[in-house]
Amino acid sequence: MTLVSDLLNCSIKTKEENENNVGVGQYVADTDETDTYGQVLTRSIRTALKLKERGLSSNDIISTCTYNHKNTIIPLIASLFLGNKSAHFDPDLSHLDTIHLLKLIKPKIIFIVPESVPFMEMCLKESKVDTELVVFGNSGKYQNFSQYLEPSTQETEFQPVTINDIKETIIILFSSGTTGLPKGICLNHYGLLKQCSSFRDIWNKDNTYKDISLLYTTFYWISAVGMLLRTITLGSVRVVCKEFHPRYTWTLIEKYKECGDALESLARQKEVGLVWIPGHMGMPGNENWHVLCQGNLLKDRNQSLGPREALSAYLCCFLFIQITCIFLAPHYASDFLAARQKDVDTSSLKQFLTGGEPVPVKLMEGLKKALPRTQILQGYGQTEACGMVTMFNADNAMEMEMQNRKPKSCGKIMSGYTWKVVDLLTEEILGPNERGELRYKADFTMNGYYNMDSSSAYDADGYLKSGDIVYYDEERCFYIVDRLKEIFKYRGWHILPVILEGVLLTHPSVKDAAVVGIPDVLDGEHPMGIVVLNKGYEMTTPEDIISYVDQIVPDTQRLRAGVKIVKEMLRTVTGKLNRRAMKKMVLEGKI
Repeated sequence: MTLVSDLLNCSIKTKEENENNVGVGQYVADTDETDTYGQVLTRSIRTALKLKERGLSSNDIISTCTYNHKNTIIPLIASLFLGNKSAHFDPDLSHLDTIHLLKLIKPKIIFIVPESVPFMEMCLKESKVDTELVVFGNSGKYQNFSQYLEPSTQETEFQPVTINDIKETIIILFSSGTTGLPKGICLNHYGLLKQCSSFRDIWNKDNTYKDISLLYTTFYWISAVGMLLRTITLGSVRVVCKEFHPRYTWTLIEKYKECGDALESLARQKEVGLVWIPGHMGMPGNENWHVLCQGNLLKDRNQSLGPREALSAYLCCFLFIQITCIFLAPHYASDFLAARQKDVDTSSLKQFLTGGEPVPVKLMEGLKKALPRTQILQGYGQTEACGMVTMFNADNAMEMEMQNRKPKSCGKIMSGYTWKVVDLLTEEILGPNERGELRYKADFTMNGYYNMDSSSAYDADGYLKSGDIVYYDEERCFYIVDRLKEIFKYRGWHILPVILEGVLLTHPSVKDAAVVGIPDVLDGEHPMGIVVLNKGYEMTTPEDIISYVDQIVPDTQRLRAGVKIVKEMLRTVTGKLNRRAMKKMVLEGKI
């Protein structure tokens, strides 16, 4: 089965369920809108039909440049229906990276938010790429996306294209750009379906509760694509937010929980005539108030509900208002933890996922303390792998015990991979607790880099080189040490930035930290620490931090290039520390 038909079948199934107002697919937190799968399917088909009228070939690329909102997912699903490749920009991508990627993929059309139009116009002009812009919103200059949503007489007969080769590239995502310009990573139908299946199997496999996920990443990230496909195939719900705010994330959990508790109190009263449910609690329609009875929307205010029906109303609505899973990158998770609201009831939250870069033990322990009823999981994935590579299974009690016992671990290798850890110099395969590069092989990994030679990404045996230094223990639990290209040498000794960053983060004054190598004629490179201070520690000096680190690390790892204190850390659009850019700024005297 191809990806597009799988998506369509799931959407039709949930559309049929939507006859009883059950098939909610999106809750748009910023506007208090509810979006059903039936509505998503209709808009996706209409958009696909409009795109089809343009006569695009299967090699033409459809792109977006948008933050998360109600219609973010529509061009992506429409392109899947048509078998067109899609690629997705992030509104926060840098000027140079955007120009580079425009030249690389040359998209035929970009669906874009109004705020990013001036920036994209400038980048298109400099890249000399001829691309049509369609604006999510009002524009007097470009076509509005609303025109793509106009009804069509063909929509009831629409069928997605048949894909003859499930290994055909269907989406192009981009590398993080931490060690160079981003590359276009070509992923195929089979890879997305396989990883989606694997992702489904590691938590709530039996669908024992209604899955409602909150994440802030755009489709520039593989995590956003993977979570969308998981949501669709499970018929679960995603909470859509434009941007991350630490305190607001706590507010969302509390808001939904308060709504559920209030409705439960009403439902358990013996004398209940009507249960009025506020529209912002996830029910469809434009009315300010709705009544729900056993999954049906009652619009006649003269209809009454008895206690049993009221309880049914509560139980059905409650499914839609409890966030059960949150995914945040480590730096966002740290901000979330710092904004903790101690009186918030988080009992509805089943899983908290983090990853994308090494996760400090201090953060894992802090999350476990703040969310005592929640499974705290960290995973390791790569876009080249089409998603997750390692993660503990949340449905497996033994593996969750391992995650709790080993907070630094990013889990076990997921099904479908052949793997090895090799010595960087000899290529010798290493055993437990020996640090080397992780390499893996699977039949669902990337097709290669778009319009680039990909041979250097593989070793002689066909294994993908992860570029990450890892080790695994006797129970085959994996640990990420650092990026291979971030490592530098001091007098022949390997310096792993993430290790020193972990030491810096144990200092009570340090909120965030990065370590870069500063060139030295005799020694190679000297480690330099770059830190952001916690509030209330403004009097801390670089010398204080250097002295602290010197007492912990061996002589070869001392911060010989000193410490710089900055107001904020530079990160890539994917949230990873941009050490390369910070090193450049240090060398140019800008830090």
